[in-house]
Amino acid sequence: MVPLDLGSAVIRVPVADIKGRAPGKTLLVTAGVDGDEYASIDAAYTMIDEVNKASFNGRIIIIPIVNMPGYDKETSYNPLDGKYPKLVGVGKKDGTASEKLIHWLIDTYARNSDMWLDLHGGSLTEVIRPFLWSWETNVPKIDETAKTFCQHNSPDFTVFEAYSIFGKDARLAENGCAYIVGECGGSSVRSEQDTRQHCEWVRAAMERLSLVPETVQKIKTIPLYRKYREYTSTLSGVWYPRTTKIGSIKKGELLGSVKTYDCTKTENIVCQEDAQILWIKEGMKSSDKEILVAVAYA
Repeated sequence: MVPLDLGSAVIRVPVADIKGRAPGKTLLVTAGVDGDEYASIDAAYTMIDEVNKASFNGRIIIIPIVNMPGYDKETSYNPLDGKYPKLVGVGKKDGTASEKLIHWLIDTYARNSDMWLDLHGGSLTEVIRPFLWSWETNVPKIDETAKTFCQHNSPDFTVFEAYSIFGKDARLAENGCAYIVGECGGSSVRSEQDTRQHCEWVRAAMERLSLVPETVQKIKTIPLYRKYREYTSTLSGVWYPRTTKIGSIKKGELLGSVKTYDCTKTENIVCQEDAQILWIKEGMKSSDKEILVAVAYA
């Protein structure tokens, strides 16, 4: 347990820093950046046990619960500052609690890693379908690593977003680290199937970095999406999704509707492009600007 002073509190973060039998590359695996995404946390602890018993080269760092304050309160965000650690970029050494947390994570571990596999999933009211997600960085070697890893290991589709200077992925690429997100396990559920998928991604990353011998894999052809959009409502009230089934959707089709609590106003949320739904909020509450549906498209 590593002590970390976040200003408003001192927390202790579990870190497994495991060195292999010979020099090699470094893999960083994190989970629990959102404190209530349990399939990823479960998988991280499973992989700590597996890696400790394995024969491998290089170094594997597994942090099963990054956002300990959120985990303690069973929520995605960090209750010390009300922010989502995943959304604070590379963080700040002298920033808020979440910014200090991410700055520590990146400065201590990610900058010195060859790949950062960040395991996520759906929180309490989010239905999600397993997929891998990365971002173009304009560093050719990093982009090739991230893109091919996602295409070869994502079950049905993958997201490789176009370059953005504001992403932490671009900053990490300058240090030679490929940042990849694995999304699996909705509604804060930690099913055996979802945990297994996260574990398979970690094992695939170990192979990709040659920490262990690579198995023969059939190259898959799956849809790759380059753009991402979040759908929100201007109304606070009751959310009625058209469906909670994850799949493709056509431009102009209804994603769902929001009604005010007194039923005097209704807002229909309509898809603006042919897209793949990534996740949907299945809970009823809708607050102003809350993400209700996220999609990816070409």
